[in-house]
Amino acid sequence: MADPMQLDEQAVDKDLHSRTIAALGEEMVRAIASSNVLVSGLNGLGCEVAKNVLLGGVKSLTLHDTKQTTYWDLSSQYYLTEKDIGKNRAEASLSKLAELNTAVQVKCVTDELTEEHLKGCSIAVLVDTPIAQCVRFNGWCRQQSPPTKFIRVDVRGAFGQVFTDFGPNFVVSDTTGESPHSGIIAHISNSNPAVVTVPNDEQVEFGDGEWVTFKGVEGMSHINDMPPVKILETHMYNFKIDLDTSDTTKFGTYKRDNLNTYGTVTEAKIAKTLDFKPLADNITNPDFSRDPTGSCGVTDFDKFGRSEMLHCAFTALDQYREKTGELPPLQDAAAAEEVVKLAEEAKQAAGIECEIDPKIVRALSRTARAVLAPMASIFGGIVGQEVAKAVSNKHHPVFQYVYLDMFEILPDLDSTPPTDTHTHTH
Repeated sequence: MADPMQLDEQAVDKDLHSRTIAALGEEMVRAIASSNVLVSGLNGLGCEVAKNVLLGGVKSLTLHDTKQTTYWDLSSQYYLTEKDIGKNRAEASLSKLAELNTAVQVKCVTDELTEEHLKGCSIAVLVDTPIAQCVRFNGWCRQQSPPTKFIRVDVRGAFGQVFTDFGPNFVVSDTTGESPHSGIIAHISNSNPAVVTVPNDEQVEFGDGEWVTFKGVEGMSHINDMPPVKILETHMYNFKIDLDTSDTTKFGTYKRDNLNTYGTVTEAKIAKTLDFKPLADNITNPDFSRDPTGSCGVTDFDKFGRSEMLHCAFTALDQYREKTGELPPLQDAAAAEEVVKLAEEAKQAAGIECEIDPKIVRALSRTARAVLAPMASIFGGIVGQEVAKAVSNKHHPVFQYVYLDMFEILPDLDSTPPTDTHTHTH
C-alpha cells in the first residue's frame, strides 16, 4: 500500500489528469493513482461513489455486491436496466463503469465480503451494509499497518449519513490544499502579544489559528529567524501573534530603511494529527465538537441539533435492521413507531442532548428503503472527495460524521395512504 507521505515516482498521465493536477496538484494526483479502493454495495449511491472514484484516477477499484438487481434499483442506479433484473448488481455495472476510465483496473466480487477481500486495499467504502459487519470490518481496518481507511455511507430516502475512520494518528499535511497566503507588513508593535499591521490598501488574508513566518523585516530582524508563530486574532488590517515565551518588547523597533521594500509574512503549512475513533465507540459516544468547521456538525443553521437527532435515528434504523433482518418497509406505520422508540433509547444510551422529533424520525423510517438520485449524487460526491483526502493526506477530512437531510421535500407521510406512496414510487 503506497504511503502518500513517501511516494515513489508513480507514473501519472499528465495529459489525462491535466485538469485534476491543476486543481489538486501533481503530488495529490500521484497519491490517488497509487491507491486501491473497494466499494461494497452497488445501489444508486454505491454507483455514484464508484463513478467518482474511477474518474479520480485510482490505481484499482474492486466492486463488491451480493445482491441481485430489482426494480427498486432502477430509480437511482443509472447503469442498470430492466434487462439486468435478477443479475448481480456489481457484475451488471462493471463494464459500463470500467469505460469511464480505462486506465483503472476494475474487477468485481460477488461472494460474501470478508477480510481477505480487504487485504491490499488503501480504503474500503461500505454502502448499505448492516452495522455489525461495518463494526467488524472497521475494527480489522484499524489493525492494519498502516491502517486501511474506512468509510461508511448511506442514503435513506431524503436523509444521508457519512462516517469516516482513517485510523489513529492520521496526519493531514495540508488542511486546506490552497497555496500559502502571504502579505506585506506596514508595522509590527513592540508588545505582547505583538500586533502586525498591513498597509491600508491591503487586507489580512489569514485566519485565527493559522501559522505564519516572517521574512525581510528590518529593525526587528529577530523575528525573521523564528519558527512559525500562531495567529491569535485577526482584524481587517492587523492581526495578533503568539510568540510563547518571547515577545517583541525584547526585539528591536520595526523600521523601513528602504521605503521601496516591505517585510513579508507568509502562511506556514503545519501538519495536523487527527485521532480517529472506531465506529463502535462513535455509535454510543459521537463527538460533534470535533467538526473541523467549528460548527459542531451543523450543516444547516436552521437545524441546530439535527445532526445529533439524526445520529440517534440512524442508530435506531441499524438496531431495527439487526432485529428484523431488513430495513423498515415503505410507509409502515408500526415500524415507524418502533424506530421512534429505538431512537429515544439510543439518545438515552449515548447521553445525547437533543430533542427527538417523532415526525422526522417516522419520515426516515417510512422512506428508509428508497435511494433518491439527488441524495446519492450529493453523498457520492462527498465520499469521492474523502477517498482522495484519505490517500493523499491533503485537505481536512470529515471528522467523523456528516448528516444531511432534505426533509422539507417530503409530503406529510403520516397522512399519506400507503397505496398513494407506492403509486408515486413507481
